[in-house]
Amino acid sequence: MVYLVSPAQGIPCVVMTPTTIMIEGRRRVKTDKKDAATIAKTLAFRSYSPVHIPTAEDKQVKEYIRMRTDHQLALKKIKQQILAFCLRHEFRYTNSASHWTWTQKHVKWLQLVEIVLEAGESAYIQQGSMVYHSPSVSLNTRLNGRGSGLGKLVGALGRSMVSGESMFITQAVSNGADGKLALAPSTPGQVIALELGAKQYRLNDGAFLALDGSAHYKMERQSVGRALFGGQGGLFVMTTEGEGTLLANSFGSIKKLVLNGESITIDNAHVVAWSRDLDYDIHLENGFMQSIGTGEGVVNTFSGYGEIYIQSLNLQQFAEQLQSYIITGNNS
Repeated sequence: MVYLVSPAQGIPCVVMTPTTIMIEGRRRVKTDKKDAATIAKTLAFRSYSPVHIPTAEDKQVKEYIRMRTDHQLALKKIKQQILAFCLRHEFRYTNSASHWTWTQKHVKWLQLVEIVLEAGESAYIQQGSMVYHSPSVSLNTRLNGRGSGLGKLVGALGRSMVSGESMFITQAVSNGADGKLALAPSTPGQVIALELGAKQYRLNDGAFLALDGSAHYKMERQSVGRALFGGQGGLFVMTTEGEGTLLANSFGSIKKLVLNGESITIDNAHVVAWSRDLDYDIHLENGFMQSIGTGEGVVNTFSGYGEIYIQSLNLQQFAEQLQSYIITGNNS
């Protein structure tokens, strides 16, 4: 305590290691006066070893190291739980001769979604998401539109121009009873399966991974205000129909929110999917100037009864963070 207070008063202070203080060989009597004289001689001859007292910066480093150690232990425990879960369900990693886990190949293997297709069954998948498939599965490119002939081509082209969606979609068809198809999202994150039928959903851009069964989706027209502010799907938003399973992927982890008549406002870039029955309003948070000040930008206010799936990370913000580390012709 004295050491902490003295420097603030302009008084130099040193904490000595007791074993390095000079002691006379025959001295047996111990008094404050003699101790003071001994300390003075030790200071004069500099024969002591000072004790390092942690500074405020040292304490911060200590807390950081403690936090990092706790994080490593927690991460190790989570990895063990994931491996145990995979083993319980007979998922064994055999893609490497060494079978080392938590390598880049192993993490990619964990993110795979394997679909089993019976003879004649098909699934629509996001372009570029296929990792592997069995010989009985064939991939076909289809126009991403309804109808037939020239009308289907014009519809697919028009939707591509106004929504940023591809003109084409990949259809996987199984010609045998043992069809297998593995998919992986383009961004690191989580994949969820949503059962379609009584429940239908709308999806933000980049969330669609696959559809199977008799399920399909349409591009539902949005208001001009939603199209201008949303930045997701332009004049159209992806809406599911029919019965089957929808696979949606996120950037980061997914959290499910349930509304029972109340309303909630969410950053639009964190929205993955929401129930078709929900009302939604895409707008600027507290006006243009307030949005600039808070940095929140475009938000989506939902109300009614239904589910909302949100992602923990914002792809646009992540890209902006990486921008300063990317060497281009202008900043090289």
